[in-house]
Order: sequence, then C-alpha cells, then structure tokens
Amino acid sequence: MRLYDLIKDCRPQYIFSTPFIRTFETAVPTADSVIPNYRLQIQFYDFDELEEFTAKVLNLNAKCVLIVGHNSTTPALANLLIKQEKYKQLADNEYNKAFFITVNGGKIEDKVIEY
Repeated sequence: MRLYDLIKDCRPQYIFSTPFIRTFETAVPTADSVIPNYRLQIQFYDFDELEEFTAKVLNLNAKCVLIVGHNSTTPALANLLIKQEKYKQLADNEYNKAFFITVNGGKIEDKVIEY
C-alpha cells in the first residue's frame, strides 16, 4: 500500500508490470485502489524490450501510468523515458526507490523518491 500512497493523487490510468510474482503483487494494491470496487487491469511488459515499451508508454497519451519493474531494468527504462543516461542499475537489495517521470509536451522532469 505504500506505493499507492505515493501515487494516489495522479490516479493511474494504466498499470504495467513484468510477468513475475513479486512485481505483479507490488502493483495489485494500486490496481485495487484506483477505482472503488474495481481492479484496474495490470498489463505485462517485456523487460527485454524496453525501447519498444518506452514508445508504447509515450504513445498512450495518458495522464498517469504506473510501471512496476526490477532494480536492474527500471533505471534503464527511466533513462529511455528522459532521453539521457542519468540513472544507474540499483543494488540487488534496493527496493525502496520510485522513479517519477513527467512528460508534458516537450518538457521532461524526473525525480527519485525513497519510500
């Protein structure tokens, strides 16, 4: 539920997760909470195809998207979204980081929050 508390104000329209139990279970509380009495569908993405997935996300034209991934691939995905090499792979024991990427027209803002 801590993740949902971080993003509840943006009310995600789409939720993506890698097809692994831990990432899926991380996404479930948010999927259950966005719309009362309804679970927003969690769609799987291929973490080996990050460039294609980045294009898909940017073409959604959504106000808010939640993507739940891995310590080894989420920083790479963030880099693709912000179009620069800023973030490095996280350590195996780092599970407390949330990357926030805002794309508004041509302006991109990014930040990392520890929770």
